[in-house]
Amino acid sequence: RSGLFIDRHGSPEITRTPGYPLFLAVFYRLEIDLIYVVVVRNLITLVIAAILGIWIGRTYKPKIGLLSSLLITFNFPMMVNSYFILTETICISLVTASFFLLLGVTELGRYKYQRALLGGLTIGLAVLVRPAVAPLVIPVTLYILIYSNRRWGVLLTFLCSFALAPVSWMIRNYVEVDQFVLSDISAVNLLLYQGAGTLALVSGDDYASEFITQQKRLRELASEQASLRASRRPSSEKTSDTEFYLDLFRKIAISHPGELIAHTARNIGLTLFGFSTSQLSRVFAIDYQRARYVALSLSSLTVVFLLLGLAQLWRQDRKFCTLAVFFITHFIVIGALTGVGGTRFRIPIEPIFCIAVAH
Repeated sequence: RSGLFIDRHGSPEITRTPGYPLFLAVFYRLEIDLIYVVVVRNLITLVIAAILGIWIGRTYKPKIGLLSSLLITFNFPMMVNSYFILTETICISLVTASFFLLLGVTELGRYKYQRALLGGLTIGLAVLVRPAVAPLVIPVTLYILIYSNRRWGVLLTFLCSFALAPVSWMIRNYVEVDQFVLSDISAVNLLLYQGAGTLALVSGDDYASEFITQQKRLRELASEQASLRASRRPSSEKTSDTEFYLDLFRKIAISHPGELIAHTARNIGLTLFGFSTSQLSRVFAIDYQRARYVALSLSSLTVVFLLLGLAQLWRQDRKFCTLAVFFITHFIVIGALTGVGGTRFRIPIEPIFCIAVAH
């Protein structure tokens, strides 16, 4: 209402990026109940499933298109997360759109520059919804260099259009808090997830309970240090706690490198094989342990079909397969490195997952 992007303390917000809050602001502005956010998000999922089903059916085989559409429509992690006021569905839409736009940058026609422009803009907007998308520019750059016949012109077009939205937001953050960063969420995640998880493995006790304990301790320590730093600086000075979070995480990483590697590997497994066990237990009214076995079985089967599907795609369409592997690998690696493993980092690429599984 004030027209400002601030946190609950009235300070400039640099943890959250403006993409999803602006989406919700439309509903607030029109005084629409937030229950309709869920309705809109489910409609978006159905539209994605229908469009991709038609495209895949025409490009490959109708039965693969139909199966892809059904897998996306009844994808359990996507269905569950569509009922939370989170960024998933908007991020899925932008990431999926950018994927299919970027497939066109390798074509011989004159439209490859337009697709590079639109693909870059779309990924840039996705970054403002979820900052974890930002490093995707690296594998996309590699894809363009490998397959585009006008690689340097296409790459320059893509990079310039990609940078437009994120750099604009970084300039805003520099003006507000003197920090030329997109968001400090990565630093927060590194400390409170990767750092806490590493310390939980060091303790050797029950991981789940120890993780919560360590996360609470690190959060309290960070809060105390932030208050101490605030009391020592002039009230007019602009600042961010990003450096402190990173410095504290760096100390944990140096002290426990083995546990850090083990926790990173654990997060890769969670992202690949995670299946929203707690939600599965609640939705189907089964005990958690049984839901865990069901989730692991379904996830393992999905990964097997994913690998078989990618192998089939490699024989049929190497460009599609390469870009799919790049997108999938990016989100798995980013989820593992930041410590926030699980289905949430797989959800943006679930449509690509489903297409590969359908093959």
